[in-house]
Amino acid sequence: MRMKRMLLIGAALTALTSVAACDGGDAKGGGAHSGADQKGEGKQDGGLPSASSLKKAQEFLQQHVDCSNLSNDPHDDRLNDPFVDDVSDSASAEKKREAAAWTIQEEAVCGTDWTSSYLIYRPKNMTAFEQAYKNDREKKVKRGVIDAGRTDGKFFLGKDFVVDYSGEGSGGLEKTGLLQLNCAPSFAPPSGYKKEKAHISGCVLTNYVEN
Repeated sequence: MRMKRMLLIGAALTALTSVAACDGGDAKGGGAHSGADQKGEGKQDGGLPSASSLKKAQEFLQQHVDCSNLSNDPHDDRLNDPFVDDVSDSASAEKKREAAAWTIQEEAVCGTDWTSSYLIYRPKNMTAFEQAYKNDREKKVKRGVIDAGRTDGKFFLGKDFVVDYSGEGSGGLEKTGLLQLNCAPSFAPPSGYKKEKAHISGCVLTNYVEN
């Protein structure tokens, strides 16, 4: 079971915890991938899918995977792993800076249970989110948490939202039109798969998911 969040910031304190609760007015967010606009919301239209709210992101995902029962309750049992910006009051200043670096303005979980759930993020700045992931990966390699030779990616990105699957594999996210962020230096997808530039150097977006 995931650790319970000890620090809630801003709107998370007043956020409701149901699908209807996340159906409020569209939140404004910056740093979307180039070409993002409201006309492309929930559609691919030659680019990455866009969603102006958690509810819109859930509606998009529900067309492809089981993203039922959207909730941003920090005590939701489907949160087997904490949100990336989860940090305790007693954490070090460095840990708090690392949590803030993801620039998360909204986050929620959907799906059946903790073995098959989707964490949805709406960062204020997609470039900053990518950089935070790259930094986190590099630190884990240096600490021996992950092997330096690993070439798998992690988060699936739209123009202005991010999805992370909590179960085994990818949860079918590679079939949604979202692209996986991969910052492994030696990553090279097989012929026929996408390998597009991310916002930051050293990372790419791809529809190839390693086992």
